[in-house]
Amino acid sequence: MTAKKNYFDLTGKVAVVTGASRGLGRSMALGLAHAGAAVVLASRGKEALDAVAAEVRADGAEALVVPADLGTNEGNDRLAEAALGWKQQVDILVNNAGYSSSVRFLESTDEEWRRIFDINLFGIVRLTRSIGKHMTARKQGSVIMIGSVLGRTAMSGASPYCVTKGAIEQFTRVLGTEWAKFNVRVNCIAPAYFDTELASEARNAEKTYDYIVRRTPMRRFGNADEIISSALYLASDASSYVTGSIVHVDGGWTAA
Repeated sequence: MTAKKNYFDLTGKVAVVTGASRGLGRSMALGLAHAGAAVVLASRGKEALDAVAAEVRADGAEALVVPADLGTNEGNDRLAEAALGWKQQVDILVNNAGYSSSVRFLESTDEEWRRIFDINLFGIVRLTRSIGKHMTARKQGSVIMIGSVLGRTAMSGASPYCVTKGAIEQFTRVLGTEWAKFNVRVNCIAPAYFDTELASEARNAEKTYDYIVRRTPMRRFGNADEIISSALYLASDASSYVTGSIVHVDGGWTAA
């Protein structure tokens, strides 16, 4: 065993975090920056990204803000170009951008399915391909997908979201095996409900909130900062022999 090595040190690494302006994305970006990474922050809202960038810089790390609609090809291409051009390297990609809506299947529309697929799946595919070409050529890198417990378990009224998150899990397994020979690791964090803006609708609906709390063995929503350690583990050398894995950060949801 190598003595006194800090396996979680990200000094000299560059991380791209999508959906970084709020919630889990913000927490992961701040956590990776605190561990030493320079971070590329992406989402649609520049003002909110600038606020996160200010927090990163106050902690002594570097930040690049890239406003982009990650549900479009143009947005993902612009992000990849900016990220790779910043320091000529990307070591960590956190595919966190996501979108959900509550609608029963028979009331859903083609447009709604396309929008959710564009953000939750096709955008991730395009960005991962662009960054992945760079990582596989350098023969190093870590890709972290953000899935959901609803990629493995079902919830009525969320069919497009559940389908995309299920696809993300399988995408993780396929790329984890395909890119292992390039020393590029691909893993997925599958969270349950966290106390973030994205989950505010569920939190504010009394019956839904009560159901979620009863369904979760730890009997609460997660705190956004409770995602940081899992992201840091998968981004760093601490998980150097881990690929194609799904890490559930869910208060026991999938075990119950």
